[in-house]
Amino acid sequence: MKCMFHVHTIYSGDGRITLPELARRSRAAGINCLFITDHNTIEGALRFQERFPEFLTIVGAEIMTTAGEIIGLFLKEEIAPSQSVEATMAAIRAQGGIVALPHPHDRWRPSSLKPEVHEFAFSKTDIVEVFNSRTFSAQPDQRAVADCERYGKVGLPGIDAHFPEEIGRATFELSEAPTPQNFPWAPRNIHVKRDSFFFRGCLRVKSIWGKYSALTLPERAFTRLQRMIFRLTGGSFFSLAEVKQLSVELAAKVRDSGYVPEVVVGIANGGLYPALHVAQNLGLPFETIRITHRQIRIGNLDTDDVIGGCYLRDALYGNEPVVLSECPESIRGRKILLVDDDCTRGQTFRAALELVAGSATEAKTACIRVLGGEYNPDYAVRDHRGRAFKFPRFPWYKYSPEYLRYARLREKWLYPSRYIARFE
Repeated sequence: MKCMFHVHTIYSGDGRITLPELARRSRAAGINCLFITDHNTIEGALRFQERFPEFLTIVGAEIMTTAGEIIGLFLKEEIAPSQSVEATMAAIRAQGGIVALPHPHDRWRPSSLKPEVHEFAFSKTDIVEVFNSRTFSAQPDQRAVADCERYGKVGLPGIDAHFPEEIGRATFELSEAPTPQNFPWAPRNIHVKRDSFFFRGCLRVKSIWGKYSALTLPERAFTRLQRMIFRLTGGSFFSLAEVKQLSVELAAKVRDSGYVPEVVVGIANGGLYPALHVAQNLGLPFETIRITHRQIRIGNLDTDDVIGGCYLRDALYGNEPVVLSECPESIRGRKILLVDDDCTRGQTFRAALELVAGSATEAKTACIRVLGGEYNPDYAVRDHRGRAFKFPRFPWYKYSPEYLRYARLREKWLYPSRYIARFE
């Protein structure tokens, strides 16, 4: 079983690896066991475990203590950061987990263990990371190897991956699937590669350019210019917090009406974020369908990301929506609530109702605001009919000041799921 220890995803604040990208690159590298250890959270590991069951996912977290970072493996619940090393280790073991020390002697990292706790930490840990791809010098790793042997601990190489290109640079094999019960393990066929200054520099340049972002540097400049023009002409934007509040109000309207749906279905793209919060407030599962208009794409930008671009699109392709997803099996035989952000002509809602007609027993429509008079949804919070171009833009418009934050949240949470996802 080929394993990779110490992996970060976008659920770490500094992580740039999406879950699909992690699965794709791990599959290509022949890796079938991943120790996912995001900073102070197990959400990324749990989501990966659910979405990609073909991999063996070891649920872990790299937890910041008052004296540096410690990794907990085989966790079932999150452990609060900023506790003492002793308390953090006790919390890991209380869950039947295993303790590991990441990059313990790398003094270039403020997150490494402080020297005054080394004696205690090494004596109580189970695993020592004896190689870290991100440690430029071999000396910290050599000291870790010496301490590992001195205290009789298991040594594992760690990849400490934060970027997709780092996947596969440190791997090892185990004879059987790792569990707390068959520990200590004996790693074999260890393959490691230390990151060079040039390699790390290239990753940093790619990050600044926007390779791992929803927008590249030129696209960000273009959307910033549009934002300035839009505001100078009297335009405004909703914040994510305001959309969340409007979604709470929308959920209250549904609840007060007496309609009791069993599933909330968000119509991508604009209906995803409102539907998520409506589902949360109604205590219901959340699903998605994708219905959109044909787009003119330039890089990561499409028609809706350019002010006035919809007129060119309508002239070239018309404005009939295109259904890009099948009807979710989870809504069969259930009453559902279809949620979108805006309703202008009602074409998207009509397409959605037609899509679910053979599966849902009943379907009603809800949106944040109504912009046109051709279709009346069952529920809406605001009526902006007759106020063309005077309404605020949502955060999923790419020239919104909160778009990049929204895109990151969407990548993390807005997927079909058997449980209600959440935003923090």
